[in-house]
Amino acid sequence: MGRSAKRRLAWLLVAIWGAFIWGLGSDGFSMTSTSRFLGPLVSWAFADWTFEHQQLVLTAIRKLAHVAEYAVFALLVGRAVTLAFQIRMRFVVAITLAAAFALAAGDEIRQALSMHRTGTLVDVALDVSGALVALAGLFALRRWVGRPMFGVSASSRA
Repeated sequence: MGRSAKRRLAWLLVAIWGAFIWGLGSDGFSMTSTSRFLGPLVSWAFADWTFEHQQLVLTAIRKLAHVAEYAVFALLVGRAVTLAFQIRMRFVVAITLAAAFALAAGDEIRQALSMHRTGTLVDVALDVSGALVALAGLFALRRWVGRPMFGVSASSRA
């Protein structure tokens, strides 16, 4: 696959994952809606727990989903930016975090205007934290393995 095709594919994956996240922020994935299928699963898995504790598990699952969704988003954006631009890694990280913040803030603003959802700054912080954790983990792995952060070295960028 040529370099141009890799760039296009990288940005396509960013768009698809961003649309997926946006879709999860819709009313169809509100706490009420997802509790219909997650609730019975949590009740079965934690049958000995009180209802309140089971509700805490449901909330934890939903909040951890924020972190996971944006961790993947950050890795995809970071890879796309690295392939598209010949810039220092700190700028790649800054652009990636800005993209995560923009998507998270837009999604939470939309949810704040919904009758079925509540948009919060805490969720924006969780989203950006997920992106930051993914980038920090990748950076640590890169240092340990001794390879470029997104598989593209500065010398091979066109």
